Amino acid sequence: MVLTGGAASGTLAINHTGGVVAASAASASEGTAAYNYTSTGTWPTGVSMDSAGAITGPATGYAAGGATFPVVITATDASGRTGKITLTINIT
Repeated sequence: MVLTGGAASGTLAINHTGGVVAASAASASEGTAAYNYTSTGTWPTGVSMDSAGAITGPATGYAAGGATFPVVITATDASGRTGKITLTINIT
């Protein structure tokens, strides 16, 4: 299975003034639908990813350039195959 596109291209910038973020963590392919997305690592306060891979929420309480969060996104297909990618979230 392959994980590509979306924010999973490597980095996701989130505005430190609390702007609402909405992004796709990744797009899975070459697997058997449906896909379930999980993550390991620490997300910025107020930001989360759901099981469909949608990243949402306002990141608040950070100064510009004040934080970087590495997160590993894993997609699991209906057959149990997985794909992983590392996403670095930067507070801008």
